[in-house]
Parts: sequence; C-alpha cells; structure tokens
Amino acid sequence: MINALDRLTFGAAFLQEIERQGYSVSLETDFDRVPKLALETGRTYQMPTFEIAKSHLTKTSAFWLFLYKDDLPVGTAAVIRQDLGSEPFGTFLKRTYAHQFPHPSGETILEVASPMADTVTGRLAYVGELNFHPSIRGRRELLGAFAQLLQLTAFMEWDIDWIYAFIGDRHMRARLDLVYGFSVAIPHAQTWNPPDPDVRSSSEWFVGSNQAQFEHSIRWRARELETAQRDKGKG
Repeated sequence: MINALDRLTFGAAFLQEIERQGYSVSLETDFDRVPKLALETGRTYQMPTFEIAKSHLTKTSAFWLFLYKDDLPVGTAAVIRQDLGSEPFGTFLKRTYAHQFPHPSGETILEVASPMADTVTGRLAYVGELNFHPSIRGRRELLGAFAQLLQLTAFMEWDIDWIYAFIGDRHMRARLDLVYGFSVAIPHAQTWNPPDPDVRSSSEWFVGSNQAQFEHSIRWRARELETAQRDKGKG
C-alpha cells in the first residue's frame, strides 16, 4: 500500500508532465462555473449523473478537473463519489438509470455484465464528462497524465474502493483505457432496453481499478514519467 507522501510524489510527476507540455490544471467545485468552462472545451451537454441543474452535488461529493492552455480550458473530466453500502452494483445501476433514462416499459436496463456487477462493491468514484478540444486529441502522454492526476485526486479526497468509467467501443479501439490508466476492461457492460439512449450504448465498456490495482498502476506510471523526464533533461 502506498502512503500519503507517495501519492504526493506521484501527483507531482503527473503535474510536471502536464506543465512540461505547456499546460496547467485547475480543480473546480464552483458548480455554477462548470457548464460555461465545459462549453469552452467543446462539451455541449451534461450526463444526468453530473447534470448540475438536477443533481445534488456538493464540494464533498464531486469535482471537475480542467486542463488549460494558457487561460483557455481545453479539457475536462468530472468525478462523483458513490457509496453503495450493501447495495449490489448491478442493482444500483438499474435503479439510477431507471430514473435518468426512463423507458416506456419501466425496465431501462435488461442486463448488467456479471463480471462487473459481482466484483464492484463498496465506496466508488465515477468518472464522467470527459471532453478534450480537437487540438489535443491524440496527445496520449498529456491525456494520460491528466487522467491519472484526476484519479489520484479522487483517491486522495475520498476513501474509495473502486474508480470507474464507461467508454464507448470506438474509443476502446484506440485503447483509451490504457491511456487513462484503468486496470480492468469489460465489454458490453450493460444491455439497454431498445432503443439505446442518445448518449449511451449497449456496446460500452466498463473500465476501472480497485484501490490495489490503482496503486500498482500509478506507481509504475509515475516512475516511467520521472525516468523519461530525467532522460530528456540529460539530452
């Protein structure tokens, strides 16, 4: 298990990589400012879980991280804390989606993938609202450092067991799960009752890491960055 000083050291490595590429980051919990800042990155909508006008978000339950080029936001992602208690993950998803994406039949989700539903438990952090300006899409080292810093911040802010997201099949073909540093990837995470909602799909993947997987991954990611930065400094 890594300690608080380790986490600060790893965070510094990701910040240095972001700054080395000419960018900066800002953590935002002023939710009134978030929609305008997100719009500047090109994101024109909010998913129901993160919809500020309808969600009861607080500074202790959610935050946004923004990536800046000079004074302009060019990337964003959000994290919200979810405590399942004793509720199974599959039941939680079916219940919340039924409210967020109501289906005429009354059944929004037909099936939740058992490898995900049977494994994910306890205190969670859900990552969403990812959006990056076209000018930085494909900058895998930059986006990776940003995503790892986002996840590290969530683990430092909250005592969580899992961090997770859902990624579309098209993005998985580019292996964005590896870019973002997730350890587990499960295809066809949930089956929606047709038709799929406009912003969701039955072909989505579940990606995530439990605490042990995250700590293992971030240790090596940070060391790789530190080594690369030292090598570039020697050059």
